[in-house]
Amino acid sequence: MIASIFVKDARLRPPLRILVYGIVLICLTFVLATVLGTLCASCLTSTQPSALAVQMLVAACTVALTTVWLRRRLDRRTVASLGFAPKGPWLRFFAIGIAFGAGMQTLAVALEAVSGSAHIAAHAALRSDVQLLPTMMVVLLGAAFSEELSTRGYVLQNLWEAWGSKPAALLSAVLFAAIHSYNPHLREHMWLTWAGLFAFGLFAACSLLWTGSLWLALGTHAAWNLFEGPVYGLPVSGLALSPAPVITLSISGPSWLTGANFGPEAGLSSLLALAIGALVLRALKLRGVFSAQADTREAYARS
Repeated sequence: MIASIFVKDARLRPPLRILVYGIVLICLTFVLATVLGTLCASCLTSTQPSALAVQMLVAACTVALTTVWLRRRLDRRTVASLGFAPKGPWLRFFAIGIAFGAGMQTLAVALEAVSGSAHIAAHAALRSDVQLLPTMMVVLLGAAFSEELSTRGYVLQNLWEAWGSKPAALLSAVLFAAIHSYNPHLREHMWLTWAGLFAFGLFAACSLLWTGSLWLALGTHAAWNLFEGPVYGLPVSGLALSPAPVITLSISGPSWLTGANFGPEAGLSSLLALAIGALVLRALKLRGVFSAQADTREAYARS
């Protein structure tokens, strides 16, 4: 009887797996960070794009190793069921995600521009763009991969198994907002910031539920951050990542619209952009655009 509290179907219950996942991920991150700090101390402390790229690659490898290992050994489920299997039109889904991320971020900036809150102040030289963008693509793709595989991959799948798809989507979005709790400037407009982060997490979770794939969420996440920071020069969830963006915007409007120092996620502009993006994504789903995706789901996700 007591064992049934912790075990179901000869497996540790999904919420406890998530707890184990978090503990293992923290421990492995500490070990690898210590090793990296010993080999290259500046790689952990520098904010230069090259150092950030190393940090993100290490983080992505850490998340991938932890997720694959526990999905196989602890969950005893297929890794493909997480949504990153290179089966079906995965590259097309990734490209659609890039279009969504770039489009929604551009829409948020356009809304600010139409209201008179954003103006183009400067353009970077072509040489600067060529030097900056490839490295920042690696940084932001690594960060997006880590967050998608952990929150919308391992955590959401286990929540789905425990309580169903809708609670899993909502709870994973709450978790996504929570892991950004210590980002700079979050408390300047706390409720709007939490709402923006939750909305992005919910959009990404819905993209998984509607497509059966994490590739669209990955493309959306990476492109959203790329256009927000290196392209438009805005803070990325409170972090200033781009000293020489492609376009430098002058932001002067109300902070409730623009998000001010935290960036668009803390403003109404991104909430509107995400709402419109979700409607478009839903329309594509209803038209059968994602029907060709290979079905790699586990039984709990098909019921």
